[in-house]
Amino acid sequence: MIIISSSIPKSASTLVFRYQQDLLALASQKNVMAQEKFDKYSDYGFLRKIGLKEFVIIIFIQLKYGNIVIKTHSEPTFLIKLLIALGLAKATFCYRDPRDTILSAIDHGERSRKGLDPGNGFKNMKTVKDGLPLVKFWTSNWYKWHKIPQVFLIKYENLMINKFAVLLEMSQFLNLNLKEEEIKQIYLKHENNKATAWNFNKGTIERYKTDMNESDLILCNQELQDTLKAMGYIN
Repeated sequence: MIIISSSIPKSASTLVFRYQQDLLALASQKNVMAQEKFDKYSDYGFLRKIGLKEFVIIIFIQLKYGNIVIKTHSEPTFLIKLLIALGLAKATFCYRDPRDTILSAIDHGERSRKGLDPGNGFKNMKTVKDGLPLVKFWTSNWYKWHKIPQVFLIKYENLMINKFAVLLEMSQFLNLNLKEEEIKQIYLKHENNKATAWNFNKGTIERYKTDMNESDLILCNQELQDTLKAMGYIN
């Protein structure tokens, strides 16, 4: 199996990716080798796109070494849809309230400017106005993934409220036949590790209600009105 772990950035996508790696590793030790092989052809499991070259590499590694998880922020391209349609891949997609996504990206950008992120992520993200064009692009992918019925959608807010419940549901979606106690150990492992995670922000929901000033909130609600409605964040 190939897991395509796509997401809107800053929606706990790294946590979900690591959950999925651990789920596969627990289901079969062979997957540890497969993921290590895939890391050599990717940025530690991350691909910006899945083109023909990447498609061939993914199929080769899966057939020769075992199951892998691919983290991406890509839209569901033709080749991704093909992997799903052929039954070779299962896909998940994480998303979050766009207003909180902007605030989280601004926080991440501040860490990058302080030299705390080796990848310098979001280093130019300083204001809500800076973030609006980017978050509009990110959320456009939500519409595309939302149209695919086979995709397991993960709402950030639900994940933060009950990570273990979402982890259980995701394991069932992946048909891994793991015991609840085994899955609980994965949950506890990452709860213990989050304090040292370099890309972990606050892990809170509805930040915009307290962390966004009135003018920025009005701007976001105006610019993102249709998207917020479609995603279920406003009536």
